[in-house]
Amino acid sequence: MSEQNFNTLQQTISDDIDLLKLAGYVLRQSKTIIIITFVALVLFIAQHLVATKIYKISSLLEVKSFNQSSLDPTDTLQMISPLRPQGELDNLILLYKSRTNLLQIINDLNLNVQIDSISDAENVDIKFYSNSSYDLPFRKTFYILPTNNSFKIFSDEGITLLMEANFGQEINIFDQFIFTLDSVNLQSNRLLKIIYKNPILVYPKLKSSLKVSSNTTRNSFLRSEGLIQVSYSTPNIRQGKTIIDYANKVFIKQRVEAETQTSRAAINFIEDNVRVLQNILQQNKAKLKQFKESSESIDLELEIKVIIDTIKSIDEELYKIEIELADAAKIYTKDNPVYINLDNKFKILSSQKNDIVSKIRALPKEQQEYIDLFTQVETTQNLFAELEQRRLGFSILEASTIGDITVIDDAYMEGKVSPDFLNVIIKTFVVFLSTILLAIIRGHYFLPMTNPGELLDHSITEPILGVIPFEESIEGIDLNSDISKYKGAMESTIINIRSLQDEKEDQAQIICLTSPTPLNGKSTTSKKLSEMLALLGKKVLLVDADFKRGSLGKDFNVESISEKTFFDKTPNNLDSYCISKNLYLIPRVKRLANSFHFICDPRYANLFHDLKKEFDYII
Repeated sequence: MSEQNFNTLQQTISDDIDLLKLAGYVLRQSKTIIIITFVALVLFIAQHLVATKIYKISSLLEVKSFNQSSLDPTDTLQMISPLRPQGELDNLILLYKSRTNLLQIINDLNLNVQIDSISDAENVDIKFYSNSSYDLPFRKTFYILPTNNSFKIFSDEGITLLMEANFGQEINIFDQFIFTLDSVNLQSNRLLKIIYKNPILVYPKLKSSLKVSSNTTRNSFLRSEGLIQVSYSTPNIRQGKTIIDYANKVFIKQRVEAETQTSRAAINFIEDNVRVLQNILQQNKAKLKQFKESSESIDLELEIKVIIDTIKSIDEELYKIEIELADAAKIYTKDNPVYINLDNKFKILSSQKNDIVSKIRALPKEQQEYIDLFTQVETTQNLFAELEQRRLGFSILEASTIGDITVIDDAYMEGKVSPDFLNVIIKTFVVFLSTILLAIIRGHYFLPMTNPGELLDHSITEPILGVIPFEESIEGIDLNSDISKYKGAMESTIINIRSLQDEKEDQAQIICLTSPTPLNGKSTTSKKLSEMLALLGKKVLLVDADFKRGSLGKDFNVESISEKTFFDKTPNNLDSYCISKNLYLIPRVKRLANSFHFICDPRYANLFHDLKKEFDYII
């Protein structure tokens, strides 16, 4: 883009966006902006004061699980698992908010039951047991009227009696749920309205209001811990604490039961394998003993044990190197020195193992058989000892299971969630900015001009003889005595018109008033201008040239005329159109077949040519 084009574009943007003009629109409507903003602020503050207060109830849980997934009994007895992965904590969160748990909370705490008009000093001990499917949502309303030892149940406000029952009796009502009313403590016996909802209707709200999140931390002893943060938003602080504490209780109980079952299953599995290994070990020991008795000349137990331990050690090293080689293959090429070094170690150890195995194969048959029996006894005995340790560890777990979840913080009120006064400020500020924007749009497109200085702001550069203010009604203005902006503006306009007039001319000055749209004041201005000029002693002819909507005749109670009547007029027969002293009116010509042909008719021009000689002004 050339510099000239850039400057032109910049000038165009500057012309389109005039900040001073926008500021003018805002200042002209500043009172309106302030009033609207103040009213909005008052409404927002009132809303803030009367809004229901919502509080955040929180609780903190610590996750310390026994490492039951490990088969190493030493890990089991450490009691603490390594750092819990985030995925496992996410699974715990899903379990905490499981449908089964939440429905149990709703049922046990009667969150789906509403009893109207119960004060804090009163108590109704009622328990519900739904015997319908949770997938069939329903809502039922019934009424209870307690007496001394019994109560009555109504389907409406004390009109239709359903049944009468005793306190503590199970009642099957509407064939959809069962309830028992154990006791009622009211300040006065009255009809109680009870609304029961299927728990499935309350479940979505409880699930959305109950927030559970997780994170992992490390304490000062470098021991890994997982934390679960539980929060619940509610206007009822006491109920919120009850819900969270009970939800923690249900969750921990579920985890304890799961861990106990896991420990018992592991113990049963280990015991089955211990019995099998015990039989195998006894058989292998018997074979080894029998072999020793039959081959008393062979006494190589220590030497054979060294060979077996050596092979075992080499196998362990080979296993480690295989893992390192697999990891190195993901990072390095096979020509890399690191990979080559590991591969050489693996080959050397494999060669050493092969040498030992070759030596064993070179031994006499009896010695080879002895080595096989000795190896079987060693292996079986190690497995048996390991399973015994694991059984001991899981037995301790089963006996001392307290769950892998610990409540660090019981439910407490953390603070108020809403309403927040900051929202009042933000909403008021948004209203303030919106009002400014509307003021700019209104000022640019809809607001009338209030002073002549705004004409240039609206790109009006034509010569101006006067500025007529907008008046809602000027019918009551007395042009002889009234002092008003409108009258002053008309007088200034007339003075400017006369200053341009050549006094030597003997013909009338013709003034045409027009506008692109209706209801801009053409008729009103022409009427008042004519009247004021007539008061100055000027002979004025007012012509209604609006052939479609002209209304000047109605303003002066003069009927519209036909085309023939219009052309029959001459300066000599205009007395019938005299409205007042020095003021004449030719009303609108009605029923024109073609207004264009009418204006272009030579008779139209000739008539005005003659009229110009008789009047001072033709408007």
